[in-house]
Amino acid sequence: MRIALLGATSHIAKGLVYTFLHRGLTGRCHLFARNTDGVRKFLESLAVSRGSVTFVVRDLDSFEDSESSYDVIINCVGIGDPAKLRHAGSEIFFLTEEYDRRVIHYLKRHPGTRYTNFSSGAVYGRDFPSPVDEATVSHVPINNLSVEHSYMIAKINSEAKHRALHEYHIVDIRVFSYFSRFIDLGSGFFLSDVVRALRADSVFQTNPADMLRDYVTPYDLFSLVMLCVERTPLNDSFNLYSRGEVSKFDVLNYMKKNFGLRYRVEDDFDYAAVTGRKSNYYSTDNKARELGYQPKFSSLEGIDIEMRALLANN
Repeated sequence: MRIALLGATSHIAKGLVYTFLHRGLTGRCHLFARNTDGVRKFLESLAVSRGSVTFVVRDLDSFEDSESSYDVIINCVGIGDPAKLRHAGSEIFFLTEEYDRRVIHYLKRHPGTRYTNFSSGAVYGRDFPSPVDEATVSHVPINNLSVEHSYMIAKINSEAKHRALHEYHIVDIRVFSYFSRFIDLGSGFFLSDVVRALRADSVFQTNPADMLRDYVTPYDLFSLVMLCVERTPLNDSFNLYSRGEVSKFDVLNYMKKNFGLRYRVEDDFDYAAVTGRKSNYYSTDNKARELGYQPKFSSLEGIDIEMRALLANN
C-alpha cells in the first residue's frame, strides 16, 4: 500500500505511524511535515528498520508537486491543541482549506486514490449538555459569531465540501477525545495536564464539575482508518468512539490508585475552554459499525495502556 500522510508531526499522525509498524502494515509511507528533522528523530525513536513499512520523509509543501502515486492519503494537518487554538484566530480557516485543497486537486488527477481526513466532534457545536447521536443538529449562531467559532466552522466547511464531491472516495473521521503516549504535554488537554502533574509530583487541581469523555487510543483509531480505506467507493463521515466513555473523576481516582496522582478539587478553579465547555463530549452514533468497526478498548483501558507506556519512556 502506498500512503501519503500529511501533518506527520501531529499527535494523531504519530500514533498512526507507530501502529503502522506494530500491526503489520506493509508498503511505503510518505510522511509530509514542515519539521522534517522532527519526523526523522521520531522514526529513529521507533526503530523503524524493524518494521515492514518503508518511510520517506518529505517537506509538507512538496506534496502538490509530487509525482508519486498514492493509494491512500491521510490528512492530519490542523490545529487541535487548546493551547494553540487560543492564538490561531483566522489562521485555522486558511490552514484547513489550504491542504484540503491540495489533496482534492490531487484526487482530480488520481480519482482512484482514497482520502481520509480527520475532522472533529466540534462540528456539532461548542456545548454538549448531552452526547450527540444520529439526530443531533449543529447550531451556528450566525448573528453572533466570535473567533471561538472558527474551529467548528472550518471543520463544517471541510466536511460539506467533501460530501459535495461525492464522486471521490473521501471519508471524514470525527475525533472527540484521543490520547496516546505521543501527546504533547504542553497541549493543554485534561490528560496532558494529568501527566505533567504526575511527572512533576505536583498536585493536580480541578473544579467540582464532572465531565464525560470517550478516549480513543491508537489501536482503535487505526482500525477505523483501515476499514474506511478498505470499503470502496465511500464518501461519508463517521464518529470515532471507544468501547465505553469515562468520567473525569473516574479517571482521576484511577490515576490516584494506580499511578499515585494527587489531586485537589477547588470550587473556584477555572480553565479556559477554547472550543466550549463540553460536559458530555462523546457520540452515541455508532454508524461506523456498518463498516465492521468494533473498538477493542474502553476509554479507561486505553488510557491505562498509553499512560504506562508514556511514563515508562520518560
